[in-house]
Amino acid sequence: MQSSIRLQTSSDPDVAVPWPTIAAAFLIAGVMAAMLALNWHGFRGGGGDDWQYLDAARCLRGNLLCLPETHWAARYAIVSPLAATTALFGESHLAVGLPSLLATSVVLITLFLSVRRITVLPATLIACLMLVLTPVFVDRAVRPNADMAELGWSVLSAGLLLLSRGERGPLLVASGLCAGLAFGARATAAAPIALIIAGWAFAAWRHRPWRNFVEWGLAAAIPILAEAAFHGVFHGDPLLRWALELNHTAIPSAALAAEHRGAFPFFNPALIAAWPVRFGPDIHWTVNGLVSLFFSPSIALTLVISIGSQLLVRLVRAPVPRWTPLLFAGAFGHFVILVYGLGIDPTPRMFLPGITLLCVAAGINIAALCARLPVLTAGAILAPLFLLFLARAASVQYAALDLLALDRAATRMIADAQQPLAGGISTLRMLALNTAAQTLPYASPDSPSVLVLAPRGCAVQAQNMASPETIATVLSGTSLRKSDPPLVAWMRERRILLTPQAPTALCIIGRAPRGG
Repeated sequence: MQSSIRLQTSSDPDVAVPWPTIAAAFLIAGVMAAMLALNWHGFRGGGGDDWQYLDAARCLRGNLLCLPETHWAARYAIVSPLAATTALFGESHLAVGLPSLLATSVVLITLFLSVRRITVLPATLIACLMLVLTPVFVDRAVRPNADMAELGWSVLSAGLLLLSRGERGPLLVASGLCAGLAFGARATAAAPIALIIAGWAFAAWRHRPWRNFVEWGLAAAIPILAEAAFHGVFHGDPLLRWALELNHTAIPSAALAAEHRGAFPFFNPALIAAWPVRFGPDIHWTVNGLVSLFFSPSIALTLVISIGSQLLVRLVRAPVPRWTPLLFAGAFGHFVILVYGLGIDPTPRMFLPGITLLCVAAGINIAALCARLPVLTAGAILAPLFLLFLARAASVQYAALDLLALDRAATRMIADAQQPLAGGISTLRMLALNTAAQTLPYASPDSPSVLVLAPRGCAVQAQNMASPETIATVLSGTSLRKSDPPLVAWMRERRILLTPQAPTALCIIGRAPRGG
């Protein structure tokens, strides 16, 4: 007899919720919470997108008609919630991370309920845990970003469409609205939305529900047209957002050489070849993006286990749904659309929708493989696999800079400073939520003392800031190296999942004329 609890609802007075389902949901939530508790790696400012979103939210708080000047500021689906949470709760690491945390919760809840509708609980649990323990997913969970917002609206759109069974009604309209809001988060939502439409068309092609497609499409158009109308009325250009999106390559970036700035992004081999190879060997521009993902510590394990599970399923002929290979096709299609069609920089964070599909496919495959084995044998396989994912995700999360420690160090050093301070532009953007740092001006060549984050230590930073006319000395510094527990220190020494810590420090560098 299956353990369960019963919930009373107006539509169904006797709905059984099995205890294993509740336990699985709590396990997923617990693992996610543990990853965030290990290192709240949220707002990090600097030259990243999150500072751009915060800056746009500040403008929007001061003036609802604030004119967007960059593609970041024009993404109201991201900027508006950020402006609302910071207006209500002030600018803190928690408040700034709330919109992304909400989107992350929507992804996990919708994925859990949707996958559970189409497959068994073990497959659902494995899929969700794989996604939670994919480092790039945790990395975006509490940081202002377009990736999680786009994924949240896309997954919610797919989940509502599945719940509606593609039939006309409020759920179908809600699914279309979510698809339109995904575009509001980022134009690259064209890829996951195209996959949703393709999957729906494949599943329903015999019935040809064209009116349902039209109703869904009209609903999806509502947020897009509303945004265009807003810009047309108040900014004089209904296509302002899309002009900014298409011109994003014109913004100076360390990742793109100057000769390629402003390049048209669609189907542009020169632009595709210009993006740097961040991981793995530089082979050829046609495959570098894909190869790089397989060498990335934030996604490689998920890719290998997903593909490996499919190969094993085919090898032993385990019973899985016939449409499971289509999930792999969808993930690859997502990659192709983004990299070759839209010409985006192939960083792991851009492929969260495809990663989600791979996790679902792997969950189904691994559950099917284990179902053929005795319980103890299946457990002996799943436990090490879970620990491997947990160790990989925890090591990546732990290795990231402790931003809260940086915040505390800045507050203390600014308060103890004996001379007027200025701050490096990147450092002050990293400390944009620190009230003490907000009072500092940006450093100029004449600033006598500068607060700066030094990735290679204060002494090296002082050498870099010196010049033939200027002497630079370290006035004070706070190391941001972590005090590793014995096990972690042992792993670092042997380079097991972790590398030696960089001598990162927050420094105050004094500058004076030579001979003065």
